[in-house]
Amino acid sequence: MGKTKETIKIERNLVNYTSKDGFIFGCEEVTIGIGGRERVDYITIDTKQIVRCYEVKVSKQDFYSKAKKTFIGNYNYYVIPKELFDKVKKDIPSHIGVIINGNSVKKNPKKQELGCDINTILISIVRSLHRESKKVHESENVSKMKELKRQINLNKTYYDSLNKRFLKYREIISDDYGKNVEYKMYKKSIVSR
Repeated sequence: MGKTKETIKIERNLVNYTSKDGFIFGCEEVTIGIGGRERVDYITIDTKQIVRCYEVKVSKQDFYSKAKKTFIGNYNYYVIPKELFDKVKKDIPSHIGVIINGNSVKKNPKKQELGCDINTILISIVRSLHRESKKVHESENVSKMKELKRQINLNKTYYDSLNKRFLKYREIISDDYGKNVEYKMYKKSIVSR
């Protein structure tokens, strides 16, 4: 099932909110361990090896689903819309933090021991980053998209110039021969086919 627009927006906000170049590094959709059964929606690790896990939930049904919530970090958060927080706040454990809309801490988490070995987390992050890197390289997306955009712009420019010329000639013909001439010419071209 694809992600909703709201989920994508919250995830983008979260990535921007947690990014500190050179100090904090993050990755989306990280499966923990080789052949692991737990997946973290988003995970960060900083230069002091503090791990933060984020579970993104956008609806009450999503929040209460039986899907595993992977809270293995030193600090763990739900990342949810404000409206959802008001509906589920009584069911959020005291040690779990809350970030509203991916960009504002509503509730601070309590520090925990890591739920697994730091090397397992690092290998899991590297494996997930490799997966994403491979997708980009296989798609050649960046260069193809630039080329397609260039072609679209060229075609749009060409269409615009043709359209301007058409409107200019149509105006000249209408001035010289009257407004009904276009219809007569169109009708004559259909009959002559």
